[in-house]
Amino acid sequence: MRNLIRLAAFASAAVAALPAAAQTKIVTPPGSTTRVTTTPRGDQIITVNVNQKPVTFEETRRPMMLSGRVMVPLRGVIERLGGNVLWDAKERVVTGAHPGSKQQFRIRVGSNDALVNGENMTLDAPPRVTNGTTYVPLRFVSEALGAQVRWDNASRTVTITAADGSAAAVE
Repeated sequence: MRNLIRLAAFASAAVAALPAAAQTKIVTPPGSTTRVTTTPRGDQIITVNVNQKPVTFEETRRPMMLSGRVMVPLRGVIERLGGNVLWDAKERVVTGAHPGSKQQFRIRVGSNDALVNGENMTLDAPPRVTNGTTYVPLRFVSEALGAQVRWDNASRTVTITAADGSAAAVE
């Protein structure tokens, strides 16, 4: 028992010695159902649902938060929305289209410039390649295909609703 008390005191002292920026304190109200899930590295997991169905990502290719923007692997969400994706590896360009809504976009890895339905737009987070996977800004590509996007910070969940509901049948 004494060893357990010493270990607890040591752990408390070690955490207190960390700079404030390195400490994370999660406070939930009594009776709250808020749950934070982490990866083995300690990263918080971001959940993505399209038309009330979860999108499954490979463990090594999960959505990530970069500069306040949720970035996702290229294909999962776009295809779940009923869209098509083309990747031009030479030019490092992603082209997405939704046949039902006639919505389309074109973005280039590393660039904030985008083309949506023939109009120039500026991205607040450029696409990027990480460990061989192309990540795109989730809100941008979803909205470019005509979907509505909602972020719930407490549960770290993105809820996407296709404008025409066409993605509801996509598995």
